[in-house]
Amino acid sequence: MEGEIVPEVLTSDGVRLCYQDDGAGQPLLIVPGILGTAAVFVRQVEGLRDRYRVIVYDHRGHGASEKPPHGYRVARLAKDPHGGAGPR
Repeated sequence: MEGEIVPEVLTSDGVRLCYQDDGAGQPLLIVPGILGTAAVFVRQVEGLRDRYRVIVYDHRGHGASEKPPHGYRVARLAKDPHGGAGPR
């Protein structure tokens, strides 16, 4: 992702999360497992983007997302996809 412009969103507690948004149609959110990143789902995105709007993101502390010193409890990670401050 280096040198690439990556869309990002701010969570309600101000952490920058990077995501990929590809395709059109019914939205489909892919949530990586802990320690996984959006990069793991390249082939799934390629196979689904002709029928769906596929959104996949990097959890806080993973991939291209911000690596804050806080917010790694499961309850916080579950809140992150709901956004907060909106796209940047």
